[in-house]
Amino acid sequence: MTTIRFLRPALRRAACLLAASAALCGPAQAAFVQGDWDPPFGEPFPQLGWRGSASFEVPAACLVLSGTVLNTGGACPTITLLSAEVEFYDLAAPATTVETLDFAGFVALSRIEVDDGLVQGFTLVSTGLVPSTSPLGVTVPGGEQAAFGLDIDYVIGGDTIAVLSWAENVGNPREGRNDPAFPAIVRITQTADPVAVPVPATLGLALAGLALMATLTATGRRAGR
Repeated sequence: MTTIRFLRPALRRAACLLAASAALCGPAQAAFVQGDWDPPFGEPFPQLGWRGSASFEVPAACLVLSGTVLNTGGACPTITLLSAEVEFYDLAAPATTVETLDFAGFVALSRIEVDDGLVQGFTLVSTGLVPSTSPLGVTVPGGEQAAFGLDIDYVIGGDTIAVLSWAENVGNPREGRNDPAFPAIVRITQTADPVAVPVPATLGLALAGLALMATLTATGRRAGR
């Protein structure tokens, strides 16, 4: 009975350590969503291909909703944009990326469309232009270097489409967008949160186990005296 009396506080302390450690590696609280596309651009950049990707993290509370979910933080926590970029390549050599334009700071994620826990579409709104520095970003004819803006939108019940707009940096005040004859249909994939379990959580479980063993050993020694 004396041994059990000494063990109870030790077990309680060890249980607290295990519970705290387990909380660090609980189930994922978000989903990882990525959209990809890869069309030719068309005039006035006849050799330009522009494969792109955009990814964001959707809180679980947003996925239990249905229909259009505005990214305002009202109906559920804010959806976090992780990346948005476009790779330029020459259509004659599609395997080689000539230039990468990073739009992460030049777009805003405004809404998603959810059905049965899955993101069916999303909208990115351009907030600025990213200048190109490669020959593929020079207008033909005319020879002016252009800057580009990225927008993505979905049609309810239809596709999610990416649009790459352009404007010349200097010279003629021309502007436009990619040729609608080559639509950039976005392929959407959704997986569990890709963030790995933090190392401290794994170490925490190991340390809790060691603490339990050490506590029981020390308690047993005291009880046996």
